[in-house]
Order: sequence, then C-alpha cells, then structure tokens
Amino acid sequence: YVNCELTELVFFVRQNHIILLAEEAQTVEELKEDRLEAIGYLERSAHYVMYQDDGISKDYENPAHYFYLSVRKDGSYQVEGSRKIDLYTTIYLK
Repeated sequence: YVNCELTELVFFVRQNHIILLAEEAQTVEELKEDRLEAIGYLERSAHYVMYQDDGISKDYENPAHYFYLSVRKDGSYQVEGSRKIDLYTTIYLK
C-alpha cells in the first residue's frame, strides 16, 4: 500500500530503466519533444527507444520517426536519430 493524495501520481521505475517526461500538451502539435526530462533508477545505464508520432500519418515503419537514447548514471546521455533534444536528467542511484 502506498499512501498518497488523490492529486498525486505515483509510479515505480525498475532498476536501469528510465521514464521520459515532456511538458503538458493538449495535442501532438503542441508537444515539445525536443525538451524532455528523464527520470531513472540506475545502477549503470539505461536505453530508451522513442517513436515520434506526427499525429497524422501511420508512418511508424519510417526510421526517421525514432530516436535512441542512452543515459548513464552520472546523468550524461547520448542521442541517436534524426532529432536533437535537450534532456534534463534526474537519476536515482542504487
């Protein structure tokens, strides 16, 4: 049992995994995918694959819509893919 308020969101992160968060948006067009926060529980590193939906097409097989993120426990990161992002990391170490 986790005691929390109705206005709180509680989630659990597995070791060596991250969750990406973006600023609140009402639609895909409003979403700022170039400015993300990574929250993680890392003993060493975590890897993440993100699909960037254009909100219109079903072009999910196009590799240009994906980027690959690697985050290390010191907060450093590497991004591979067609888009550049600013990543703010909050890493919880074991």
